Amino acid sequence: MAAATSSRAEIKVIVGPLPTVGDFDMDKKTRRSLSGVACPVIVNDKHICLVAFDEGAEARTIAIDEGEYKVGKKSIDLGPDDTEMDAEAVAADGSFYYVTGSHADKRDPCEENNGSHRLVRFAYDPATGLPLRKPNGKLKDIEDGFDLTKILSDDLKESVWKCLDEGGFDIEGVAAYYRHFYFGLRGPTEPDETVAGDGRLAYVFEADTSPALVSPENAEDPFLIRVASGKAIRT
Repeated sequence: MAAATSSRAEIKVIVGPLPTVGDFDMDKKTRRSLSGVACPVIVNDKHICLVAFDEGAEARTIAIDEGEYKVGKKSIDLGPDDTEMDAEAVAADGSFYYVTGSHADKRDPCEENNGSHRLVRFAYDPATGLPLRKPNGKLKDIEDGFDLTKILSDDLKESVWKCLDEGGFDIEGVAAYYRHFYFGLRGPTEPDETVAGDGRLAYVFEADTSPALVSPENAEDPFLIRVASGKAIRT
């Protein structure tokens, strides 16, 4: 029997929905949406990905090829059980998966959601793309101690805990690159005041992938990306 082979992922764009093998068991969560995905490795010509959802605190793995995708049967519990993490983005580097909550208030009605103020890191096996687990089945090397408010600029800090329709803070995307995070915000946005400006400016801010280095001493100024009017960073 041939041994499994793995490599870094280079995603080929395929237009249209793919047939599914298995399901995500969403019978009790009719509004639950897959909101983040990262595919760090290829094993036997299949992209191995982690996906997260905008309700609850769970992730799953999937394997994608050009014909279909197969849902991993084992749930990845990001707990606690009563957490509404509102996961909005997933990233990966050579050793870890990262799942971030929106860090936003609930939209309708506007209510604080402490559960969304989380960024969770856990290790995966680079040969398989699957999370590493302890003998008891719990995730190995899990870290939940990131406090992103420590590295936010003053204007972004003021948007945290605001209602979304009032320019509240709302993470929508994340990338991990060379031991740094890059977070894209759906809100707040700023007016584009350049001569040709007829759109908005969306925020991107950086953080270190080590919780110990997410501190005011390592804070960087955010940068702004021009987007169309009424738009922001979405994934």
